[in-house]
Amino acid sequence: MQQFGHDAIPRTGWPFGKHFGCACRTLEQLRRWFTASEYATLQRFGFQAVSMEADRVLHESEIQLLFQRAKPLRADVSPVDLYGPNVNSTAHPAA
Repeated sequence: MQQFGHDAIPRTGWPFGKHFGCACRTLEQLRRWFTASEYATLQRFGFQAVSMEADRVLHESEIQLLFQRAKPLRADVSPVDLYGPNVNSTAHPAA
């Protein structure tokens, strides 16, 4: 959100029931944001990388995008394998 500024989401004509989020178009882009060990930590706290359909891309850069969709961000998503099935066992714990 910071990359696109506070005016990235239109304040007027907001359709009711729309949900907004930041995402990456590719797994390679997402891996630029989170190392394997950082992702393992996030997974221990219950976070999971997912794939979802967006209704509209509002802004896009080389590393992320801001999107809008009618469904809540938790609805109709599919988990993705960001670093392989053993990311939790291969990551080094934080010191």
